[in-house]
Amino acid sequence: MIDPVIQNRRDFTPAIQAFQVALRASSEDALCWLRLGEAYAAAGRHVAAIKALARAQELTPDDWVCAFQIGEVQRQTAQFTEALASFNAILEARPDEPGVLVALAQTHLDLGRELAMTGFLARAEDSFVRATSVALDFISLDAGFRGVAWKTVGDALFLLSKRTSFEDPENVRD
Repeated sequence: MIDPVIQNRRDFTPAIQAFQVALRASSEDALCWLRLGEAYAAAGRHVAAIKALARAQELTPDDWVCAFQIGEVQRQTAQFTEALASFNAILEARPDEPGVLVALAQTHLDLGRELAMTGFLARAEDSFVRATSVALDFISLDAGFRGVAWKTVGDALFLLSKRTSFEDPENVRD
């Protein structure tokens, strides 16, 4: 885990350097690769983060945390389709994983915003509906952190409410 002092100062270079030194000693340490990827992502070095996380996933293919972190970096870099694929792959094996459901809902919301800005209104509508559906699934499954999911629901419904008509009114109504 990244040292909280380093994280608070937003100076990830020492953490990155420490993980790189540790990996020189043990290049097959999947956890070290994972932490290096997290440090890169926190530092805004997304390409390096994806490479380190992919290496961690290569060493431990059954570890869903690597796939989740890759999906998070993809979401942060607006690679929404790839992020959705990453999160859905995790949910196939772990269908009720709360953090993944929240991330999936947020990714649908982010994708919907991008689609709406670029004029793909029907696709944006569908993405907002999916964000709401996934967030409501999370709320029904998990007792904690419901506020995050309710925020996603509220944002998606607000963005839908801006529309004067819907491409698929039944889908929105449901």
